[in-house]
Amino acid sequence: MSKNNISDESPGRIIKETISENYFSKIFEYGFDAIIVTDIANNITAWNTVAEKMFGYPAHEILGKPVSEFIIMDDDIRNRLRTTVRATGQWEGEVEILNKEGNTFHTIISISAIKDNNGNITELIGIVKNISENVFLQENLLETSAKLQLIAEEKANFITQ
Repeated sequence: MSKNNISDESPGRIIKETISENYFSKIFEYGFDAIIVTDIANNITAWNTVAEKMFGYPAHEILGKPVSEFIIMDDDIRNRLRTTVRATGQWEGEVEILNKEGNTFHTIISISAIKDNNGNITELIGIVKNISENVFLQENLLETSAKLQLIAEEKANFITQ
């Protein structure tokens, strides 16, 4: 074997893969957002500890279940998601999530396709960020703004009378 060829079992390759696996394992477990991995049939194959806390299910209860049981999405959005992921390999949008207690909350989900060497989608990885507090604050801001507009209009009417 020539000096430039490295066998599949070379120590350098094994060390690199071990570091890579360890590194990504830490990112998966200690990331700030929920990470969900599904197969192409949309069944959950991996679920980090943040997802466990966010959804209320430990991994052993959720693995193998369809992600559609928890993500509330109408058929139109679901079809656009599938079409976009097939075309671009990515999709991002706001969706509601149903947790174990039956409560819903607002999230932004970023989905990326994982492809094999032939370019076929084999899995999907979703990064889920809870934005419920932002949505709540935005709704309160709009409500307050509407009230202030009404007060301003009433004041203007009172002054002109």
